[in-house]
Amino acid sequence: MAINALLRATARIVTPTLIGAAAVLANVGSATAATPAHIQPASAVAHTLSHGAGISLAAPPSNVCTFTSNRLVAHRKDGKQTVVVTNGSTVSGFGNVYLTLDHPTALDTTYGTANGALKNYHISFTVTPNYAGAKSEQYEGEVDIRGGIVGWMQGNGPSWKADAGSVKCTSGSVGGTSTVTADVDVYSKPGGDDRFKTGFLRKGTEVHRAQGGDCPRNNWCHITGSNVPGGDGYAWGSFFKTNPPR
Repeated sequence: MAINALLRATARIVTPTLIGAAAVLANVGSATAATPAHIQPASAVAHTLSHGAGISLAAPPSNVCTFTSNRLVAHRKDGKQTVVVTNGSTVSGFGNVYLTLDHPTALDTTYGTANGALKNYHISFTVTPNYAGAKSEQYEGEVDIRGGIVGWMQGNGPSWKADAGSVKCTSGSVGGTSTVTADVDVYSKPGGDDRFKTGFLRKGTEVHRAQGGDCPRNNWCHITGSNVPGGDGYAWGSFFKTNPPR
């Protein structure tokens, strides 16, 4: 009884990780103080302590998304348009920056070369102008659930986006999307260590799964996409429901 009372009193002030550890070590199941829904359940920590953080986690597929045409148009917030050559999941060839795509002239265009690729749901490519002393511009982005891209540029460059349908991602047996059923914490690696916490997802948010099948209910789920803090992370699988293939 003394242990139970102590755990109930402590549960309001200690971290979820310590709650989970206390439940495992003391084998006391009655410490169920109310915590926000996005806090990981004690079962997540218990599983990590007894089985290890990496149990049953498959490596994500190398390329689950591909471009739908041989050109990608990045609409920059500064009004310029960057057009690069694409093939499958790679960016390679010319990379031109236009002041306008409506009958552009040489005066409206900065000609250059682009190199990069899609990997999982992330795109990264550089555009280097074709003149002496030119500096490369680094573009980064995440594929959203409509096949568009939400992007940014390294340094002080503007944000950018690509239209819906620019990218097609596999679903069903590999990848697919899930919806968050309650607020849940996200980590850069499985295990629930607060040092690797990157943020959290709100109920109703859609994310991509990095591996096939449903998110495991009693294990960590590898998730990716523009809605995920940092674009890639892990959250406890019982907080997700699988969406039907589109």
